[in-house]
Amino acid sequence: MRKINKVAIFLVILIVGVVESSRGADVSLHALGRGYALPDTGQTGCWNASATPITCPAHGADGEQDGSYNPDASQPNYTDNGDLTITDNRTGLMWKKCSEGLSGDSCATGSASQLTWSQALTQCVGLTTPVYSDWRLPNIKELMSITNYQNRDPAVDTTYFPGTPNVYYWSSTSYVPSPDYAWDSYFKIGTGINSPKSNTDHVRCVKWSGKTGPIFRLT
Repeated sequence: MRKINKVAIFLVILIVGVVESSRGADVSLHALGRGYALPDTGQTGCWNASATPITCPAHGADGEQDGSYNPDASQPNYTDNGDLTITDNRTGLMWKKCSEGLSGDSCATGSASQLTWSQALTQCVGLTTPVYSDWRLPNIKELMSITNYQNRDPAVDTTYFPGTPNVYYWSSTSYVPSPDYAWDSYFKIGTGINSPKSNTDHVRCVKWSGKTGPIFRLT
């Protein structure tokens, strides 16, 4: 019977461990630095102070503005999962394709729900779809991350979020100076505002897509 070389076995295990660790680190760095970059605004046009469309100045040139800088790694990028959910490939968040109360591939069936802030929280947490659970109401940064500032009426990519009303959507974020208010987003033009929690606003639920480990969760 051959004598087992324990040193050789240890080296093999060590090398495999280093390789696997490197792979993990590479995936993690990719997730943080590339695949999960801060999403761009989606704005690609440029205008002067008189509202006249102009050719965007080159990146780094005098007068550079939002539309001049559009790195591929941070451009809005979504995947339609074919089950009425949309994955944001930049943030790793998964969204309901339709606002609450609407359904169908074009989100044209039903009527968009208008709920108080407390009702919105309960609606998302209690939501169970055929494939997913763990839904919740997005915080204000998450909600604003799907705003597209190249668009208006609504200020969102309607290819992936069709039927979005030009109205206010609740976030789960309270307005600290007056905690009976909460932050919401006005998707007609893409602005954030705060409203009394007793108001009735629209709702789009979100969850973590599970594309990376918990260390990279945004909330």
